[in-house]
Amino acid sequence: MLDPGRQEVQSSTTLLQSEPNSAARDATQTFVANVSGKTPTGQVVFVFKDDSQVDQRIARVTVALKGPVATLVLPSCDANWTEKKLHLVACTSRFLVTARYKGDDDNLKSSSQEMVAFRY
Repeated sequence: MLDPGRQEVQSSTTLLQSEPNSAARDATQTFVANVSGKTPTGQVVFVFKDDSQVDQRIARVTVALKGPVATLVLPSCDANWTEKKLHLVACTSRFLVTARYKGDDDNLKSSSQEMVAFRY
C-alpha cells in the first residue's frame, strides 16, 4: 500500500545544445542543458572530454538551473580562463560534452547524449 504522504520521484530528461556547435577559437561558445521533469531544481554538471586518443583530459563545470535550463558560456580560447583544465579540453579542435542533471527531491538524475563540439 502506498503511503499517501510519500511523494513520487519522477524521471527526468536532459537535452544538450550548443550555440554554435562549431566555434571559432576567438569566439564564445554556449552550452545549454534543458531538463524536463516535475519543475526540476538543482544543478547540472557539464562534462568536457578531450576526444584525442592520446590524452583523455576531463573537465567538469557545475551550473545551477534557472527554471529548467542551465547555461554555460565558454570564453574565447585566447581569453584568460580560470579553469585551466577546461581551457585545455574546450580549445582543442574536437571535444565531447555531456550534461548531467543531479536530480532533486521530485526528479531522478539524468544525462544528455554525448555531443561532439568543435573549435577551429
